Amino acid sequence: MASNDVWDVFEYEWNMARLLAHYVAEPVHSGLEWTLQNVVVKGFVLHTRILTEILLSSGPRRDDIRLCDLLPNLNSRHVDSLRTAYGDSKTPHSPKWQFDKLMAHATTHRSDSHDYLVALQAVWPQIEKVMKDVLVTNPPFKRQ
Repeated sequence: MASNDVWDVFEYEWNMARLLAHYVAEPVHSGLEWTLQNVVVKGFVLHTRILTEILLSSGPRRDDIRLCDLLPNLNSRHVDSLRTAYGDSKTPHSPKWQFDKLMAHATTHRSDSHDYLVALQAVWPQIEKVMKDVLVTNPPFKRQ
């Protein structure tokens, strides 16, 4: 992805996250060797984390991609539900806390394994609702 088009980045994160969500649910995933299962799930967590930060307009930096900048007139009633489901980095065991403390950062909370699926299952229904609103107000993405 050589383009600096923020819509391309948003589309890429959406596609990666949703495709990994489907792959994790497939029987072939459970048949993989543990290390490869871990790689797939961590990819799913990473893309879910990035996508959620975009949807919640969480980025505080000027160069962060935020849904409120992409679609300033979008009024999705599901964003608050996603924010609640995701939690924050100060609430132990919330999906945000798990994604940050147990995967994205080397912290003393980490171990050599963690089951992220419960946290992913907590946020994905809300992500899908917000994305449904996004796709209604914006023409479908190029790469499906």
